[in-house]
Amino acid sequence: MFTAVLIYAGAAIAGFGGGAYKARGIEASGAFRLLTYLGFLVLMGYWVQKDSRRNAAWRVWDLGFLMYLLWPLVVPYYLIKTRGAKGLVPIIGILGTYLAAGILGYVILKQ
Repeated sequence: MFTAVLIYAGAAIAGFGGGAYKARGIEASGAFRLLTYLGFLVLMGYWVQKDSRRNAAWRVWDLGFLMYLLWPLVVPYYLIKTRGAKGLVPIIGILGTYLAAGILGYVILKQ
């Protein structure tokens, strides 16, 4: 549960920061992009590893380079494989959090 909260918080921070950068009309700094991408990747990898221990139906073994390259495909596949249609709910929630925070960051800092 705590890992899920961290993932949603990471999505909110990345979205808000991206919206703020767009509102100011500047490119996101390399450090911000690196930290948000790698931070989200680490959180996703940690969560998939932790969740797959509880769920014996499908075990993720490779959390290295494959996860680094393909996590946008691996995580939704894992969720749908282990939870069926209910696996779409966390995906939509994370994307919604990211988009809502991005819009909020843009609106707040555009003024």
